[in-house]
Parts: sequence; structure tokens; C-alpha cells
Amino acid sequence: MVEKPVELSQPAPVRRPGKTRILIAFSGSDDLDCVWTTIGDLMAVYNVAKKVVAEYDEVDILWPHGGLAELTPHCVNPKQAERRAHSYTTLIFVCGPLGNGLLPFFERFWHCKRIAVAVSILEGNPPERLVHAWYARDSKDGVGFDLALADIGYPHFVAPLAARREGRANMCMVGLQNEYGGRCGNQLVDKYVREAMHGKRRKWVNTLLDLDRAIPESTELDLQGSEFMITTRLHGSLLSIFHKVPLVTFDQIRDGAKVTRVLGLLDQPVLQAWTTTTDEVTAAIEALPETHSEEKMEARKQKLVSLARASLDEAMTLIRAEMV
Repeated sequence: MVEKPVELSQPAPVRRPGKTRILIAFSGSDDLDCVWTTIGDLMAVYNVAKKVVAEYDEVDILWPHGGLAELTPHCVNPKQAERRAHSYTTLIFVCGPLGNGLLPFFERFWHCKRIAVAVSILEGNPPERLVHAWYARDSKDGVGFDLALADIGYPHFVAPLAARREGRANMCMVGLQNEYGGRCGNQLVDKYVREAMHGKRRKWVNTLLDLDRAIPESTELDLQGSEFMITTRLHGSLLSIFHKVPLVTFDQIRDGAKVTRVLGLLDQPVLQAWTTTTDEVTAAIEALPETHSEEKMEARKQKLVSLARASLDEAMTLIRAEMV
């Protein structure tokens, strides 16, 4: 199958002097039905939208299920966005992998200036096929940072320490990541964790929000309800660090990808699925009191927030510069 060519200069963005109307979209809104997202994506969208709404008058967020605190009135559903499509001058896409699979979504707003911020740039998926400008969360050429935990007003829910189940692990796994093709080692992680946690207490949790569970605070609280976390999710790791929950993190992508790149900036240990062993996983769990002392967890949290805020500043600098 011949890949459809994309010419970003045709058509050119529609310029309306004195008139800017912005649509903010993200990994949860590229699905026409907007039936799912993750808590981390929603937090990243909140942080970007809060800045954009403060600077521009007409801003819509393509997410019909709310959960964005005071920004919820800006949320629109897909039908509303479709009706208003030709009035938008700018599309801002936040968070997630910027892959060729998003082409049908971006084509719906082909007349807009298209900007992506805090996205993962996948190998073999040139971002210029989809957007005019981008700020990378991570790519093989470098690392910016994730925006979810910039902590500029999102109403985080913090569980009391007594709610953490002693001796129990929360398991937060992303499963198969098709965007990485044969590099995804989710089955390896499943094997290591099953062997290392045999006979031990554990509970499956997720960062996913869907129509059956659309209340963000319930997800955030769930992630805090154990003595430690085992995860392959980037936002599962970042939220654990933010809430100072000890964690064992895997990067299940061969040679490492966003998890290794982003968490490397926080000095958070990351196990590589393709090269680790069950014994090393067991050792990492046993070493948690040492690798996640109160002092180390507080330092990681502070660095996380600092890097996320700096990344948000970088994203906003790009948005202002590229705004139609």
C-alpha cells in the first residue's frame, strides 16, 4: 500500500486578521467517539489549555466528558467540533505519540495551522507529515519533558497514607503498543512480573478513563492505594513519583523509548524488558526502601514539577510563535 503523501503547504492555513479560534485536541479526542483517554493525557491538556485560555478568547477542547475543573465549559463533543471545523484557525495537539495513524484526524483540520506539543516522535513517522510545528516530549534525537505534572492548578486528589495497602503492589500495565511494532515486549514484562510477584498481594489498576469510568479523581486515587507500584506506563510512573509512591518501572520497548528517555531526567531506575531477568525484577522490588527513601522521592517530585513547568513554558513559546 502506497503511503498517502502530505503537502503541508497545500492548503495553507486560513489567515483571518484579528480572528483566532483554537481547537485543542489530544490522544483521547482523535477517536471520533472520544470514548477513552488517560488521566495523564487529561492533566497535560489541562495545563496547556489553562495557559491558552488565559491568552486567547475563543478556545475549544475536544473532549466531551469534562473532568477539567474550571476549563470544563470549554469542552466540546465531536459533533460540535465538526460543525465548527472551518471556523478554527489553529489546532493544538497535546501529548501522546505523533504517528502516521493520526493522519485521518489531522485531515479534518487540514486548513488550520497545526501545532503539536509534548508529543513522542516515533521513528519512521516524520512529524512534518502532520503538523507545521512541534515541541517533542521525546524522540531519538533528544528529550523535552511531559506536561502532565506541571501542577499549575489541576485539582489533584491525594489519598491519605493510611489508604496505602501495606504489602500490596498496584500493577499498571499499558499492554501491547502497536505503534512500536515488533519492538514491543509487553509479554516479556508479563512473564517477569508474574514470576517475581508469585504468591504476593497485588491489584490491577489503570490510568485509563472511559465512558464507564470517566471520573478522573477515582483513577488518581487508585494509583495511590498500595505500598508500591509496578508499571510500564509513563504517566503511571510520573503520577507515582508525584504522589511519592515507590515504583518499579519497565520500558517494554526494545532499546528504550519514551519511558527511559523521560524518567532518565528524574534519576528514576528503569528496567529494560528485553535485557532484564526475573531475578533482577525481584531485586528491584526488594531494594525499594533504599532506592525510594523519603529524601529521594521528594527530590524526584520537585524535579518532576520543575521540568514539567519548564517544558510547558517551551510549549507555550512555540504556540505563541506559530499562532495564525
